[in-house]
Amino acid sequence: MYTYLILNKAYDLDWQLSDETAGEAAEGWGGDAYAIYLNEETNQVVFILDYVWDSFADAEEFATAFRSYADARWNSTDSLILGHYAWTGADGVIDFFQNGDRAVWVIAPDTQIIDL
Repeated sequence: MYTYLILNKAYDLDWQLSDETAGEAAEGWGGDAYAIYLNEETNQVVFILDYVWDSFADAEEFATAFRSYADARWNSTDSLILGHYAWTGADGVIDFFQNGDRAVWVIAPDTQIIDL
């Protein structure tokens, strides 16, 4: 359900995907885990969300929808970070990749942290 909400009920109307696209992308969700890390010295935050899908096809469907959402929300970049899709925005650097039935979304202050 949360995946659907991210894609379809985004804060900004310009970021929202259609009800049908978000619903189809959320089908096959197998679970997720997230972590938020804070560097207290620099006050920098890193967000990591790791999705697991019921199948590779479900993960692919979500990844396609997520990239559409991300293109609307952040500035798409021509370069990849470690071979992953990447965007930049007020949130920092956004990294997204899919591997098999998993998809990982990272928001970090800069690419140096993502490279770690």
